[in-house]
Amino acid sequence: MEVDTTSIWIFRLRRAKKYPGQERCDGKVYVVTGADSGIGLEIVCDLVLRVYMGSRSELNGKKAFETLVNRGCDPQLMVIIRLHLHSFASICNFADQIFQREHKLDGLVNNAAVMFYPKFQMTENGHEYTWQVNYLGHALLTEKLIPLMRVPNSSRARILFLVSRLQSYFSTELDLKTVNTRDGWDRFAAYSRSKLALTIYAFALAKRLAADNASITVNVCYPGACFTRLLRYTPLNRNRIVRLCLKPFLWYFLKTAKEGAQTPLYCLLSPEVEHETGRYMSNFKKAEPLLLALDVEMQDNLFNYTLHVLNSFEMCTATS
Repeated sequence: MEVDTTSIWIFRLRRAKKYPGQERCDGKVYVVTGADSGIGLEIVCDLVLRVYMGSRSELNGKKAFETLVNRGCDPQLMVIIRLHLHSFASICNFADQIFQREHKLDGLVNNAAVMFYPKFQMTENGHEYTWQVNYLGHALLTEKLIPLMRVPNSSRARILFLVSRLQSYFSTELDLKTVNTRDGWDRFAAYSRSKLALTIYAFALAKRLAADNASITVNVCYPGACFTRLLRYTPLNRNRIVRLCLKPFLWYFLKTAKEGAQTPLYCLLSPEVEHETGRYMSNFKKAEPLLLALDVEMQDNLFNYTLHVLNSFEMCTATS
């Protein structure tokens, strides 16, 4: 038994590589979505900088704030703002509040997500729920905040999108005509599609910002399979007995939220990747994305579709 226990901990310690960086980041400002739990909370905890935390509710935000303060974080450096990615109006309000408080932004971590949402549902903006929360919402937030990252004479800003390997579910095609249709919808495909779209959009945005000589990098990061609240809608997690039986196995095979935060922190802070853009990062190094994500025509189609959707919303609000 002693040998078995030792083996378990050796396995976990080998897997739990920690980002060792000691960069000085005084005065830098970051935005992290999904910052009230899981990987997002751990990123905030380790940044030790001024961070704007997107939170789904006042209660969740307050609990996260108390947790971070108890872990030694400076309460003066953390600002919690309610953010509902299923509402374009909420996203615009979130961005407006940051513009009112800051003149520049050094980094944006698009971390929040919903996984395997159990029912087909349309948002108030007329889009399938998972598609808007995971993809369109972050695209809108990114486009809104880019001007704060274009500030002259400031350091290179970094935009990071957290994605999933489950995007391989769509390895050959991403049909934008069916993203909001009920026919053929299933929770697994909806999640995978949204994460693939994030990767494609990130690569397209990276090219456009580079062509514009903007001092902004855009990268995609796979944090690894983690044991967090993201799993709350998985079918097996709905049965309490099954959940309790699975917990030791999930602990063993999946990363903790803190472990999952390490590669994102590397992407945000390390001088090794300061000039890298349009990359897919995993386990502290560049990895190969799906070929579809590199397809130039697909990148252009998705980017144009996205701008059309977002501009349509802006036009509606301007005339309402």
